[in-house]
Amino acid sequence: MVVRFVGRLLAAIGFVAVAGTAAAQQGRIVGKVTDEAGMAVASATVQAIEGLRTAGVTSTAEDGTYRFASLKAGTYGIRVTRIGFKPTRRDGIAVASAQVTVDFKLSEMPTQLNTVAVTGIAQEEKLNKAPAAISVLSQEKINETITATPTDQLRDVPGIDIIAGGVVQTNVVARGFNNIFSGSLLTLTDNRFNFVPSLRVNVSYMAPTSNEDIERIEVVLGPAAALYGPNATQGVMHVITKSPFNSKGAMITADVGEQNLRRLSGRYAGTVGAKFGYKLSAERLTATDFTSVDSVELKAGRQRVFDIERTAMDFRADWRPDARTEVVLNYGRTLIGSAVEPTGLGAAQIDEWSFNAYQLRAKRGRLFAQVFRNESNAGDTFMLRTGEPIVDKSNQTVGQVQHSVALGTDGQQTFVYGGDWLMTSPVTGGTIDGRNEDDDNFTEVGGYLHSITHLNKYWDAVAAIRYDKHSRLDEGNWSPRAALVYNPNDVQSFRVSYNRGFSNPSTNNQFLDLAAAYIGGTNATNSLYTVRALGTPSDGFQFKRDCAGGVGNLCMKSPFNPAGKGAFTPANAAAYYKAAVAAAAAGGMGNAVTAALAPSFGAATAGALSTLVMNTLASLQPTSAQVGTKLRVLNPTTARFTDVLAGDVRDIDQIRPTLTTTWEAGWKGEVGKKFYGTVDWWYSERADFVGPLIVETPNVFLDAASLAGFIGPNLVPALTAALTPALGPAAGPTATALAGQLAPTLAGGLGGVSGSATTGVPLGVVNPNHPLTNSTDIGLMYRNFGRVRVGGVDFSGTYMVGDRLSLYGTYSWVSRDFFSRKDVGGVSDIALNAPHKKSTVAIRFRDDAKGFGAEARFRHSAAFPGNSGVYVGQVRAYNLYDASFNFRPNVLGGAMLSVMAQNLLGTKHAEFVGGAPLGRMIMSRIQYSF
Repeated sequence: MVVRFVGRLLAAIGFVAVAGTAAAQQGRIVGKVTDEAGMAVASATVQAIEGLRTAGVTSTAEDGTYRFASLKAGTYGIRVTRIGFKPTRRDGIAVASAQVTVDFKLSEMPTQLNTVAVTGIAQEEKLNKAPAAISVLSQEKINETITATPTDQLRDVPGIDIIAGGVVQTNVVARGFNNIFSGSLLTLTDNRFNFVPSLRVNVSYMAPTSNEDIERIEVVLGPAAALYGPNATQGVMHVITKSPFNSKGAMITADVGEQNLRRLSGRYAGTVGAKFGYKLSAERLTATDFTSVDSVELKAGRQRVFDIERTAMDFRADWRPDARTEVVLNYGRTLIGSAVEPTGLGAAQIDEWSFNAYQLRAKRGRLFAQVFRNESNAGDTFMLRTGEPIVDKSNQTVGQVQHSVALGTDGQQTFVYGGDWLMTSPVTGGTIDGRNEDDDNFTEVGGYLHSITHLNKYWDAVAAIRYDKHSRLDEGNWSPRAALVYNPNDVQSFRVSYNRGFSNPSTNNQFLDLAAAYIGGTNATNSLYTVRALGTPSDGFQFKRDCAGGVGNLCMKSPFNPAGKGAFTPANAAAYYKAAVAAAAAGGMGNAVTAALAPSFGAATAGALSTLVMNTLASLQPTSAQVGTKLRVLNPTTARFTDVLAGDVRDIDQIRPTLTTTWEAGWKGEVGKKFYGTVDWWYSERADFVGPLIVETPNVFLDAASLAGFIGPNLVPALTAALTPALGPAAGPTATALAGQLAPTLAGGLGGVSGSATTGVPLGVVNPNHPLTNSTDIGLMYRNFGRVRVGGVDFSGTYMVGDRLSLYGTYSWVSRDFFSRKDVGGVSDIALNAPHKKSTVAIRFRDDAKGFGAEARFRHSAAFPGNSGVYVGQVRAYNLYDASFNFRPNVLGGAMLSVMAQNLLGTKHAEFVGGAPLGRMIMSRIQYSF
């Protein structure tokens, strides 16, 4: 269907272009482009723009003149660009049958440093004045790069870590500490939060904004809490959409690609008079995801549906009653018909999950205010590992106000101040929040004061202070910020900054109560253990340490306890030795003994000896002095257990905000009008770092070493008696040797071997004394860790080989990607969940006059350890090659043809533990603006 549509679209484009040109009244625009000294500027690119459509492109001659000879009657904008000069545009040029002369005088300004951003200080600023590491992706770059979601546009941004899980699934953070189902990077669209309300997770394909409606994307690295409040400790990604006043017209886009990708998007913007504007965009995407297999899901008899279906729309109305006032009303909706989304508890099968966003914002002069509401409805989504349904009908309502005032004759001093109010209302039907469902609402209130002082023509000083209060926490948080920016000239900028940001506990951190897996059964009733993900309650979790005889005096709960699963008993494995033998026998240990003895004794004798061995084991009862106890934590990915010590078991306090203190130094500049680059050094200290979901409750096992020493001597008498009729005096030595051979194997089967597939029989679990852990639950929990210190460097650079050819590169390095449990104070290790080094090298060609652009790109990511929820393991390094080109044929006016190949060589690689092996993805685009 999409292929037929593309063919019809091409025919329509040709018809419109030819018919429109023949029928319209013709006009001309001519002019001359000079520099500030009046000298002609040759080879400048001049574009005639009508709404969203490029009506014509030409270049200035040696004398600086340009000419558009055949323009239909209408109103145009003329844009002039030239390397080394500030881009200039003039709008509102009326063309009829007469010739119109429009001259330009260009200022010699570096184009990148002159880019205007709003995210760094929540006010418009040039990049060379910004007190932070800011990257801006332009409308042209976004429009020419084919991606399934806007987040994929960030792959060239230094300091950004992207974990791709499939065609549309990504987890994006700045400077590491990524996670599956992550929300640590604050994402905004037109100042509105972009994450799923109560889960505070960034699911990029749920945002209703389409690529065609984006004016630019701004990315701020490092803490931004002083302006944007809690949860901006790792930076901000701000998607800014087009105003209908500046983007009138229609745009139709059709994308076709591998993995059966089909995407159709349409956008229209217009005005009614001079004061009212409106725009409407819609998108439909379908694809088949890269396949992946989860053994836990297969054992549970569930299979993934790899179809991807996404439908989105966005409507906006603007009212400008006067030159100082603007009121904007926006509504967006996304429906995900089908997708697989990894979470910390395993993958979720999304089925009809919808996201709605409502926003009303107003600006008058220096006053800005807005209110918005985001709503989520998970539809029929369920967890693939357990089959448990996911109900999420949560919402978040936010009100914000901001005002600024400039003092001094030349505005040397500016103050920006404002406040925020956030109310989050989780509604999960007892699924995600379980037993916390009736007590999980919370509010956050904050205010800030921001100061920008122009000390002189070279120096700017920035300072800010912010205070926030979370309704569920006893104390509020202060967030200070300070920076100095030095601009010795228009092409160089140096800065140093200090910022302390904070991230409040999320809904999951506090209220999560959801079964992630079952061990020894299919549900909480018939299983031996439930792997349960739990948020940390206000009173925390405390382990019982008053059970005499337990290892470290710890108490455990056991499915083999005659008093029931909910009763505490000493963490003493020897007391449950018989339960271990019975479980091992039921699991086929006797058959394994028979198979081991059969080559030496024959099948019949081996069977008899196996029965004897198992009966003998069942008759024994060691004491804790004879057989020790081992504590091991479950690796949910491998289903193996790893040794820990009793001292590693630590109480968990109420979750506190994570405080992130960051020092930065940076340079932005141009060298010789050929090279533009940025270098940012940073050092960050995270106090009370909230880790991902990790297993905090160790299981109790028999110590295999002491168990082998106990079993061997006890087997000798029974084996001697059984072998004597056949062997006579040789029976004793044979039985002793045989017992010595069998004992380690039997002990390993009962007690297990740390980190191996021989898991043994878990006899109990050491879990906290709390109503939320009232059974044999293996707890996946959150905790605050101690201080985590990490630093790094981010670099990006562009070298202009010529007017049309450039080289681009990025490099990011982080000092550490792994923190042992000894470093952070806990039962498990912590991973950065991002590579400690990554790089990009690209060569780009762009000829605006001929409407042609191309790029070849190399990406490298180093290996790194991953530890997030049930996903624990190692991620291998990978090297990928991408290529793209786009063409805007002048004869077709507003048409653009593009092709993008990600991972051109088809290198199979997974970007996180448990992720799908990703391959090549080639996509093509046909777009027409009119």
